[in-house]
Amino acid sequence: MLVPRGGRAGRELAAALEAAGFEPVVAPLITFGPPVDSAPLLAGVVRLAEGGYDWLVLTSERTVDALVDASPAGVVQVPATTRVAAVGPSTARRARRAGLDVDVVPEWDRTATGLLAALASPPSRRIDAVPPSNGGTASIRQEEGRVVRAFAPRSAIARPELVDGLRAAGWHVDAPDAYVTELATALPAGALDVDVVVLTSSSTAETWATLTGHVPAPPWRVVSIGPRTTTTARTFGLRVETEATTPDVPALVAAVRRIVAPSPDS
Repeated sequence: MLVPRGGRAGRELAAALEAAGFEPVVAPLITFGPPVDSAPLLAGVVRLAEGGYDWLVLTSERTVDALVDASPAGVVQVPATTRVAAVGPSTARRARRAGLDVDVVPEWDRTATGLLAALASPPSRRIDAVPPSNGGTASIRQEEGRVVRAFAPRSAIARPELVDGLRAAGWHVDAPDAYVTELATALPAGALDVDVVVLTSSSTAETWATLTGHVPAPPWRVVSIGPRTTTTARTFGLRVETEATTPDVPALVAAVRRIVAPSPDS
């Protein structure tokens, strides 16, 4: 199984695949680096700590990591008056490990589109969310006529739908680049010696397709983390056999199980 992510996320996926009886090969196709200009991110971190935002919007685990890296002593300061929204369970878990209380996670559509639908819902509509840590009911009701201020750090190549949608709903959104995504220019060692490729993002799909386009009749099978990654993969000519029902590690492992059996020696 090719795991195209390095770092903590890659290790978690590899460990889960190994526990399920598969043989993961960690071969990072993307790496992450600091933004070209970190000043807007650092300014946002300060404003967040000072209570300048109603919402902190987290769109990936990597965003949480970038916030931790940008915060004094690695501690993200979020006042009790600021609510936290996460795009999915894995991002929420990472946020909690960083000491943040998460108020909202979309129940079904765990994408930027789903997060937008949750956050920009009319006040009369109750959003699907995890219960906030204080035991109350998560809500986006705001004072009449008051502009909602949100801090939404993101990838330098993030799609604009979430931020544009929140702004269209009347929110004031600061969305600095939190990190840059760098695509591999050559295949890591052992990358071609796999039976299954697990695509964890559109960036990994694009990179894999670009670097393996020369391989005639590719023998590997492809699993995708979700619809957007699947669309990207197919756009670049990859044949995706199945995709995870939700964009997280357990669902990815389950998707792999649907197309290949674990090693009999496991």
